[in-house]
Amino acid sequence: MSAWGRECKAQGKVRMMADGSAQLTKAMGVDQDLTARGMGIRGQRYAMLIDNGVVKQFYLEQPGKFEVSSAEYVLKQLQR
Repeated sequence: MSAWGRECKAQGKVRMMADGSAQLTKAMGVDQDLTARGMGIRGQRYAMLIDNGVVKQFYLEQPGKFEVSSAEYVLKQLQR
């Protein structure tokens, strides 16, 4: 996550966080078991807007889609 954040120049703007054990993912109910595909427990695709530790917006994608979790979509929602 640190390398990705550096590459994206997110330092000081976005906190890059991992959920390697999927504890948060499971607690949120957005886990999916992809063990049969060799990928283990994974999170569904989503985006969240968190302000001071409080989830303000949550955008959960439909399987196979990349629409509401895109940066462009989330930024448009912030401009409303």
